[in-house]
Amino acid sequence: MTTDLTSGDHLQVSWKKRLWRPLAIGGFVLLFVAGLVAYVTIHRHATWENAHRGVKITYEVEGTAKAVKITYTGPVGDPEQIQDVTLPWTAEVTVENWVLVASVWATSSTPGGTVTCRLFADGQKVAEQTSDGGYISANCVGVTGNKFAPFPATRDVTD
Repeated sequence: MTTDLTSGDHLQVSWKKRLWRPLAIGGFVLLFVAGLVAYVTIHRHATWENAHRGVKITYEVEGTAKAVKITYTGPVGDPEQIQDVTLPWTAEVTVENWVLVASVWATSSTPGGTVTCRLFADGQKVAEQTSDGGYISANCVGVTGNKFAPFPATRDVTD
């Protein structure tokens, strides 16, 4: 038994046959784009968080020098200063995400003695210097570990 397809039936079968390819390709492209968007969103968030986190800075100054003045980088990057410090001296400061470099500077206004400064960023030593003799000064400068990243187009400025 043979069936003859009328021209309308032939067009209908042909149309259905031709439709599956664009739909399959479109579905594949849609899944690919959705996966790409998810990856970029997750990666960008992780990068943003890592680049804009605070870092715990530990300052250490020790030695035999007297009448020591210490200047160090504060939490927002401004210098903070204390006078007539008795050594050893230690301070921990969590610097904000835009502070890329931290420093500690110890100077003695009396002759003689030694002074050593150390700077740690999240527990890793990034600088150390020792000085001795007359009017002494030791200066430690190191990177905080924060990375500069441009701000996104929209951000919460209340942080």
